[in-house]
Amino acid sequence: MSTEQKEKLDRLRARQGGHRGVSTNLAKEASELLQAPEGENTERCEIIAFQLEEKLALLTKLDSEILNICDVAEIQGKIEESAVISDRIFDIKRRIDKQT
Repeated sequence: MSTEQKEKLDRLRARQGGHRGVSTNLAKEASELLQAPEGENTERCEIIAFQLEEKLALLTKLDSEILNICDVAEIQGKIEESAVISDRIFDIKRRIDKQT
């Protein structure tokens, strides 16, 4: 891997980590809001659901770019990591949709 490719991969991973962190924080916030009585915080939950959709699309794009550059030996692990994050996002979105 060239120095240029390594730098690009490092930047992609840093962006991915940042967006994963934001997604995790949004999911935690939504989980807390969903504990409130039904009907409360509905607007904020809907906003979070929208934000999570956007983050999922962005993370999917970043994942694809990373998979195109990373070592072949890393691909399976990266796919599994991505699946865990996607599952969390889908789960919280399902819970939001169910309540709103």
